[in-house]
Amino acid sequence: MGILKNKTVAIIIAVILVIASTLLATHVKLGNKVNEITEGFYNGINYDGYLHPSVFTQLKNISSSCLGISTIAMEYGIDTTALNSARSHLETNLDGKVGNIKELYANYTELRTVATQVINELKTKTLNDRDQAGFSQYQTNYDGAIATIESSGYNESVSSFINGPYHSFPANILAKLSGVKAPAYFA
Repeated sequence: MGILKNKTVAIIIAVILVIASTLLATHVKLGNKVNEITEGFYNGINYDGYLHPSVFTQLKNISSSCLGISTIAMEYGIDTTALNSARSHLETNLDGKVGNIKELYANYTELRTVATQVINELKTKTLNDRDQAGFSQYQTNYDGAIATIESSGYNESVSSFINGPYHSFPANILAKLSGVKAPAYFA
């Protein structure tokens, strides 16, 4: 017990406690902000004074629209295998709710590529009135969801946080030391 009364040991213990409490506070504060931004991907984000719809919900809308487009396309002999596969990959990751945002972006990009091909091919077909109305509605929903994602404010909120508090001194160093990772871009 005499060692605890040593001035040098007391200083070392105090320094360790200050460092530990600083890292813990950084982890909690920055970690909460990262979680808040990431949660905005799933529930909508308040950015630039406006509540933007969630990217997650728009991905669900895109998936649903692609299902409808696929159903109509199959009736006209269009191969929808790639579209159904891409939609299935996206749905699998969406069903997990808290998936990897970068993986969801890869799924979204793949789905858009194959959906564009099916949509373009479907536009060359002569659809009956019912199918044309359904296709128009699905395409409007699909295009609307894409436009909403592009203006969602999610990536801007990530960028604002990363370029602001996350990379400012001393948070930039403390974040790395405390294990706080920046929120992921939907890109």
